[in-house]
Amino acid sequence: MLHVFRLLHVLSVASWLAASLWLAGDARRSLAAGAPEALAFVGRARAAVKLDKLAAILVIVTGLALIHFAKAWPLRGGLWLGIVLATVRAGLTDAVLAPSLKKIAAGLQAGQAPAELLPVARRMALVSGLGHVAWLGALAGMVLPF
Repeated sequence: MLHVFRLLHVLSVASWLAASLWLAGDARRSLAAGAPEALAFVGRARAAVKLDKLAAILVIVTGLALIHFAKAWPLRGGLWLGIVLATVRAGLTDAVLAPSLKKIAAGLQAGQAPAELLPVARRMALVSGLGHVAWLGALAGMVLPF
């Protein structure tokens, strides 16, 4: 059973990283290209944010299952770090990326010029970068022996 959850955990982690890796760059390029491209971006981004949220849940659930089946109690510091940073990474998506995407979609539907929404895309890029740093820290915590 441990091997099954390990495989599911690795697949979930890879999906989580890939789900929104391109999101910030796509937002900037699409908004700079005009309304049709910006509207197409919103559709792609909604799917990416949904996948990001689902993968986050799977990562956390499979990680907890691994801890349970490996009988890894008490947890070493690196595992605690990984759990905390994974939760932070998931929280960034819910607290900033998803609302920023909603703001872009609402602005476009209200007739706002896509170029005026570029500051929101820049905020998405900053938060996405922070999320990837958290993801890398969580990975390091899980893998490195500390």
